[in-house]
Amino acid sequence: MRRLLKAPRITLSVPVYGTESFLPSFFDSVLEQTVFDSASAIFPLEIIVVNDGSPTGALLPKIIRRYKKIFAKRGCSLITEEHRKNRGLFEARRTCVLSASAPYTLFADPDDTLTPCALEKLYAAALSSGAGIVHGRMELFVKDPALHGGDNAAVFARFSEAVRRVHKGFLQGKAVSDNFFLAGGHTSFLCAKLFRTDLLRKAYEAIPHTFCIMAEDLLLYFFVLQQNPSYFGIDDTVYRYNNDTGITSKSRITDLARWEKACSASSVFTVIFEYLHRHPIDEKHEAALRELCGSQLTSNLRRLKACVEPSLQEEAYKILCDYWGESLVKRAEEAVRG
Repeated sequence: MRRLLKAPRITLSVPVYGTESFLPSFFDSVLEQTVFDSASAIFPLEIIVVNDGSPTGALLPKIIRRYKKIFAKRGCSLITEEHRKNRGLFEARRTCVLSASAPYTLFADPDDTLTPCALEKLYAAALSSGAGIVHGRMELFVKDPALHGGDNAAVFARFSEAVRRVHKGFLQGKAVSDNFFLAGGHTSFLCAKLFRTDLLRKAYEAIPHTFCIMAEDLLLYFFVLQQNPSYFGIDDTVYRYNNDTGITSKSRITDLARWEKACSASSVFTVIFEYLHRHPIDEKHEAALRELCGSQLTSNLRRLKACVEPSLQEEAYKILCDYWGESLVKRAEEAVRG
């Protein structure tokens, strides 16, 4: 007998661009949630997969058909949204947020997985705290340790520590921004956070359509913080981040299209600083943003030397200057040398 689907409690946002082959592992991690521990247990979820003009999108329908039936037995809906052209991760998430029907939204990437307790812990904390943002811990995992050995070992160790940073307990309003910008008490990573969907919608209303797949988490989180939300951090690890794949990994960059995506972080800071011209914020918060901007540009410079094929580096440098501005790139180079 077919179950009648109840109103979803959480919407899972899952953008896809060339990552279809990872979806079964991600879906399995959802089905292994403790909220489904008994054979008859249901936990109404809405899973929205956004095909962001993926070059391998033809693989998607077969995977969706297989899991749609399995999720329906658990009271969950599995929905697909289509972009005819690649709009970038930020816009794929916008499509999901605007389509979501649950009061809470959880972002996830298909090459990552949820820990078994993720939905139970995040949802329970949201109900008990009433917070607009519930933040759990994230952990890195790698299938290819060779990518993170040698010179990359220290970088990986720092990143691994950074993604686990959570402020345990409740914060409200300006205290959330102070904790993020000034104390560094928690991160802007969207995955591992459960958001009130209405917070995300209001944030997206203020943001122009932007192509970016680098620093896109910071862009959305900045505009969420402008609403003075409440925040509740928990000590549970809820998300496993695959550091072997994607544009942020340390893999070689062998084509300029991939390099342009790495440079797209500049668009994030263009949008933010244009907003600040009209809506000034705390001077200390703005100074922290400018430092983040410099750090992102410095990261691009280092990746240019470490990851881009030598034969492409001259052209890649020109692209970097086109995105960030030549004068800013020159100043960043001087700072790195100094």
